[in-house]
Amino acid sequence: MPSNNPNKIQQVQPPFIYQQVAPTVPLSQETTPKVILKKALNWSKPSINMRAADVETCAKGFIQNIRENLANLRHLHKALMSANSAALPYQEEYAYKTEEYNTLLHDINELERGEITQDTIVELKIVVDQLTFDRVRIDSIFPEIIDKAMQMEEQMAEVLSTIQFDDFHAKAAIKLSQIKASEQKMILEDQQSAEEGDTKSTISSAVYMIGIFNEMKASENHIIALKAQNDQRGQKTKTSFLVGMASILLAFILLLVSFYYFDISWKDIKDYPILGIPMGVCIWSFIGSFAAMLTQFNKEPIHKFGDPLKWVIIRPVLGVVMGAAIYLALFSLVLTGKSQNPLLPLLVAFFVGYSDTFTFNIMASIQNIISSLFNSADHSDIKNNPQPVYMVAPAVQTATPVMTTQPMATVVAAQTAANLATALPDEYEEFGDNIAPLHTSVTQ
Repeated sequence: MPSNNPNKIQQVQPPFIYQQVAPTVPLSQETTPKVILKKALNWSKPSINMRAADVETCAKGFIQNIRENLANLRHLHKALMSANSAALPYQEEYAYKTEEYNTLLHDINELERGEITQDTIVELKIVVDQLTFDRVRIDSIFPEIIDKAMQMEEQMAEVLSTIQFDDFHAKAAIKLSQIKASEQKMILEDQQSAEEGDTKSTISSAVYMIGIFNEMKASENHIIALKAQNDQRGQKTKTSFLVGMASILLAFILLLVSFYYFDISWKDIKDYPILGIPMGVCIWSFIGSFAAMLTQFNKEPIHKFGDPLKWVIIRPVLGVVMGAAIYLALFSLVLTGKSQNPLLPLLVAFFVGYSDTFTFNIMASIQNIISSLFNSADHSDIKNNPQPVYMVAPAVQTATPVMTTQPMATVVAAQTAANLATALPDEYEEFGDNIAPLHTSVTQ
């Protein structure tokens, strides 16, 4: 309410302005783009001008360049051939390069010892061109290796999300963390060379990254193998479950056919006792367990079933046993003497086999009822007595005389009035019935 006092400042509430605001993303959840390492390899180049030098100087320059590049190629070739987990196409195409490089090194040594002529320069140029071709091949392989290494974490994270069994998922998560650690090693190696001012990757750094890539591929292969085992177990569990349910259903159908063949009606078998339990209760408990198996198979994913033996064999047996136990407790203790629908025991048996929660709730209620019966006894020794407890009717006791506190004259008057009431004619019986009963007695 506005105030009339000019000394008070009236505060006016500003109107609400509704506008769409983009949801804020925490800084910790922002995904930073990965650094793609694509540096060329640092190969050796001739240190002298081959055109201006004489034959001997030119030959020495060629030989030095060939030796350095040949050493680098042999080093990289050995690293690539040792990366067994990477399964690179280079390993099959250039497996012969090890022997070729050894032979080439021997030929260079022989040329260096011999007489240097113009023909020697021609032979050295041929070797240089051959090594240049191999260098180009390696230059095309190395960026491909780096690209695969930088994309491996995301790809394996998607594969990990499809592994549902807990044991396989945990192992695959460990391998994925190893891939992340190896990726960070690559990035740190590149950053270190960048800080040193290198615009190209050194041969030693390239060999180190090839070794890291081999470790990452080993972890990737392990995750893929775990995915295959996960799928195989899921298919095996599904097949076992379906075969088990089909076998149970077939056995039940054969049982019904045998009843029909031998002309056995439902009325003949539903009350047939098996250890005191009607056969109808056992049958409907079994049907409830089978319905529970179908429901779980339709609702839950296959990796949550675990061992199919638990569902195909143990679940129906447990349903029949629990149905029999609850029938004994419920219809021999709780509902004794009450008028019942004949289908009620069968309905209870079905739900006992179908629902574990329903079974446990009934068992808890029955346990409370039995505990209350034992706790109501007067003597605590009965609770620990393993023998059956029998409820004995109390003995008839004689009435204890009650001492009157009224005067003797009042008592005599009351007795006289009662005698007079009994002597009245029939038309006064209604008046006699209205006389209040006497609650006192005279002590003999």
